[in-house]
Amino acid sequence: MSGADPLQLGSGASTPDSATVWPDWDAVDREIARVSASSSFIAVKSSAAPHLDEEGATERGEDELVEREAAAYGITGAAELHDRLARRRVVLLGCAAVLSVGSHYSTYTLGPIKKSLGTSEGGFAALVSSFEVLNTVSPLLSGFLVPRYGAAACGLVATGAVLVGQLVVCFSAGKEGGVGNNVGWTVLGLLVFGSGTSPLAVVQESIILKHNSASSKFVARSVAAGLVLGKSASFAAGWSSQRLYAVSPRLPFVTAASLAAFSFAACILYAVVERSTTRLLAQDARLVVDAADAPATRLKPARHDAHGDHPPSLDLSSLASFGTPFWWYIAVCVLAGTWYTTQHLATHLLQATYGTSGISQEEASATASVLLGTPILLYPLAGWIVDKHPHLLSTFWLLVPSLTATTFFFLLLLSPAVPPLVALLPAAVGMGSGPLLLVLVVPRIVQRHQAPTALGAHKSLEMAGAILSQTLSAALLSLGSPPSPSSSTTGTGAPSRAPAEADDEAGGAADGALVGLLVAALVQLAFVARWWHAIRVRDGAAARGAGAGVGVGAGGGGGGGAGAGAAPDEAELGLLAAVDGDHGGEGGGTHVGEGGGELLGRKERLELRSGTRALRAAAGTVVASWACFVWNVVRG
Repeated sequence: MSGADPLQLGSGASTPDSATVWPDWDAVDREIARVSASSSFIAVKSSAAPHLDEEGATERGEDELVEREAAAYGITGAAELHDRLARRRVVLLGCAAVLSVGSHYSTYTLGPIKKSLGTSEGGFAALVSSFEVLNTVSPLLSGFLVPRYGAAACGLVATGAVLVGQLVVCFSAGKEGGVGNNVGWTVLGLLVFGSGTSPLAVVQESIILKHNSASSKFVARSVAAGLVLGKSASFAAGWSSQRLYAVSPRLPFVTAASLAAFSFAACILYAVVERSTTRLLAQDARLVVDAADAPATRLKPARHDAHGDHPPSLDLSSLASFGTPFWWYIAVCVLAGTWYTTQHLATHLLQATYGTSGISQEEASATASVLLGTPILLYPLAGWIVDKHPHLLSTFWLLVPSLTATTFFFLLLLSPAVPPLVALLPAAVGMGSGPLLLVLVVPRIVQRHQAPTALGAHKSLEMAGAILSQTLSAALLSLGSPPSPSSSTTGTGAPSRAPAEADDEAGGAADGALVGLLVAALVQLAFVARWWHAIRVRDGAAARGAGAGVGVGAGGGGGGGAGAGAAPDEAELGLLAAVDGDHGGEGGGTHVGEGGGELLGRKERLELRSGTRALRAAAGTVVASWACFVWNVVRG
């Protein structure tokens, strides 16, 4: 056996400062399989012959002692240990899947009741931006904190913030329905709420990646399960908010707060199960299975590797070394912020495009909810396909912005002839699979221990892009805001043409917003093509370096096991890289291998310099999003 306890090796998501140490599922599965193949987990030589000599009696006594120790922990066989671990893993993944139910429902409560809230375009943009602005910083912060303090602690803080924020919003909503006279408290509640939404997504996705081994064929489906439940809540919000509002103006917010409390309770359950499992396997027992030392399997005290089993701590500057594919990915994430704008404004855009006489607010709200409903079907389907055929990930990514752009073409050019549902369907398919693909591609572009930080950066820049997109769209839509009701009649009491003119102005303003969203989708398509080209160039360079003896065995190669001198076939690459002693894995990062030479060093220095510039540009994007938020609050 190696010197390290396989039940205590981290999975790439812990550090020496972690609040808890989680077992490496790869090592656990390998050890259990080895024990099952060699002998039973606990061998009780009850059938031993009476002719056992003194040495045999001593050995039997040791076995009985081991059996009593194992029984004290409720372990009576390898199969039972495997079952217990499997059940706990299912519970942990189940808790992770429902963590975002409350936040997803709450996020999409405002859009369908936009007109009923009684706010201006700037005021509504301030409301939406208020729960997005902190998400430009908090996800990145959580990406550094999750490896240090553990997913359970960070999840409790995030779900607690979501719950407290929704309670403030619930009590600040007026009984008569409008928030126009109480925007301050509503913005405060949404700020608190927003501080937990994206960190919660980072926690959820980190848990799922953490509890799936490198050999798992259920990574995409595990991520999809969590996203399906979240999107189901989003769809429920889009479909029910206006109906609940008609019953009672506060009822949508009460429902959102109740679901937030449910997610908080699920996080408490996760923390309890994780703590009890860690105590069982890592803190109390501190035992390792070793069937090779004796005919009967022994349980021995765990030994720790002198070199350490945990990945190094990361800081903000380390993002610059994540590599060129990572920064193209971040650029795609910034433009993915337009997806949120489209979802929030879909009801308004449909009414402005087809006219208030052509589609009512309730009909537009129900039609727009297709953007939130299609992921319920697409996530499991896309997850199953990507698990079976990981090489199709790049093809799916090219389809996402293409389908989104198709919807904007329909609304701009064919809206009178194309029904609203048909016009929104391409974007529903593209945006419906996009969030899942954003998560699944992370292990392809960074090393496994960098995944929480990369997920945090992706969420931060995605929210920054959402605020910028929301602000620009609100500015364009405000150009066509309808006049006040008092101007709908002339001074003589005769009806004026103001309502019809207002519809025309609103339609023109909506066209401007749609053009902006269309341009963003086309630019995103170009970025996706450049991004996957960078991934293939990097993989080919890594394979050539391996063939030349550069970095062989250093842990920086692809998770699919690139052969010497040959680029890895994408069909052979899995979604998760194996965890090795150097914490290498598939993809990312700028590393100088042994004997890399002057040329390799120069190339990596240039890439690091490019990464530093990209990091500064990302910081500028976040600052610009905060400036837009302040402008929305002042203008609203």
